[in-house]
Amino acid sequence: AYEIRLSLVGSEMCIRDRYQRRVRAQEQYEAIFRWRDQDGDGKITKEELYHSLKHTMKAAQKMIDCSMPHLMQTKGVDGAKKLKTLVDSWNEETKLREFVEQLCATADQDSGGTITFQEFQAFVDKTPGWMDVFQQVQQAKK
Repeated sequence: AYEIRLSLVGSEMCIRDRYQRRVRAQEQYEAIFRWRDQDGDGKITKEELYHSLKHTMKAAQKMIDCSMPHLMQTKGVDGAKKLKTLVDSWNEETKLREFVEQLCATADQDSGGTITFQEFQAFVDKTPGWMDVFQQVQQAKK
């Protein structure tokens, strides 16, 4: 009877843990979406996304600049310079605007000209690396 009870408690804990992780993930999606939805209308426009990503890229540029000694040790001088060049290039307005166009074309599933929360969540689910970027930048902003 003890083994069965322990097994049930363990299963309940696993289920509860999975549920709590799912709720936390949902809360993270919502917080990140709200941060980008600057006017609070429930949609992210291209202009809101542009300004948000512009801030993101500036923050990334600062992080790279501060991390150059470490990056040179771990990535080598050439690897660190390539990474810095890439991040610097994303701070060029033309390139950033092109990227926003591509991102919106991918995320805006109904071609409505904006990204809804459901579209945002579906996009991040398909490309999980974006959630990491969004989280890091949001934490850096605090």
